[in-house]
Amino acid sequence: ILSLCAGVAILLLDHTIRNAGYVAKSLSLPCLGSFAAKTAKEDDELRRLRAAVTRQVGESGSILFAPVKGKRGAGRIAAGLGRALTMAGSTVLLLEADFTGRSEADSLGAKDAKGLAAALESGMSAQEAAVPTKQKGLFFLASGQTPGSSADLLASQAFADFLREAAASYDYVLCTLPFEDKLPDADCAARAADSVVLVAEYGMTPYRDFEESLTRLRTAGGKVSGFILEGVR
Repeated sequence: ILSLCAGVAILLLDHTIRNAGYVAKSLSLPCLGSFAAKTAKEDDELRRLRAAVTRQVGESGSILFAPVKGKRGAGRIAAGLGRALTMAGSTVLLLEADFTGRSEADSLGAKDAKGLAAALESGMSAQEAAVPTKQKGLFFLASGQTPGSSADLLASQAFADFLREAAASYDYVLCTLPFEDKLPDADCAARAADSVVLVAEYGMTPYRDFEESLTRLRTAGGKVSGFILEGVR
């Protein structure tokens, strides 16, 4: 009985996101996809995500992936979506604007990847700065290093112009950002993109933090098209 009561108490006190359907209904925000922590069917989940994204966002455009809070960022999901989009014939630029996280360069087979910060400073175009990956149709640009504030860089007109030019050169630009609850980067970049997708982690992202991030991004001018729940157990 004590164990049962303790289990019930834990569930009642746990306010992290564990039900994508509840979040979608309560916030009127579409769930674009749910990803298990370990699954042999991830390719099928990515195809479902591709279908949801093209439905909610359109057949082209720039999309910011903003994780709310958790242990993992949005890089793996964005890279997987990029591969899925190229399999349907689209050209994709995976743009890393997370200056704190681990790069997906090695997993994508992207060599000599120039940095976003360096590209903005030198005035390079997206096609000049990006490098090909081992996946046909998928191109990559790492964040690199910036001597100043990354939030100021992403709030600049230079970044907005770069993103707009990149969206004209590729069918999709998938841009990954650091955790929204820790840094202002996502809020500063939000209005520059055609769409924003929030990323929550199962059992790690508090519902209140998710709601606050959604409000901040919308207030900053971001067009939030939906959310993704990853690490589902």
